[in-house]
Amino acid sequence: MGIGNRLRRLFQPSNPSSGALPEGWTDDLSIALPAGRSAEDVVDHVIRAARTGTPDDATERSLIDVFGLSPEDAALARDRTFAGLVRAATRNEANSPNREKDPIAWASFQRASRDPSIIATIYPQWAGQRRDDHAS
Repeated sequence: MGIGNRLRRLFQPSNPSSGALPEGWTDDLSIALPAGRSAEDVVDHVIRAARTGTPDDATERSLIDVFGLSPEDAALARDRTFAGLVRAATRNEANSPNREKDPIAWASFQRASRDPSIIATIYPQWAGQRRDDHAS
């Protein structure tokens, strides 16, 4: 499934009365990683690239080369890492992503919550701020 389909499925509103996603849709943003590799490995890789100013397309190419991801999964892995960072910047534990359905965002949130210097380096405008609203 391409990233466009995943994003449409994630952001298109479901029937609010049922709370269920439309048939055939998923809110599972996990990706298959090679044996011996973890979501934390991917997060470390993306954060290291972001801290050195590596362009997004180069980060995605390196995810393909280093982790053997498809182009779609590399883009999703980079996106979900940043989603976890944005949520962590709120300093609100209620914004923690779901560990099973969004493991890369969850790992990124945990990492940035433990080490606020990540937010300060990548998103300096949010360093030290607390936001009580829920991030994406």
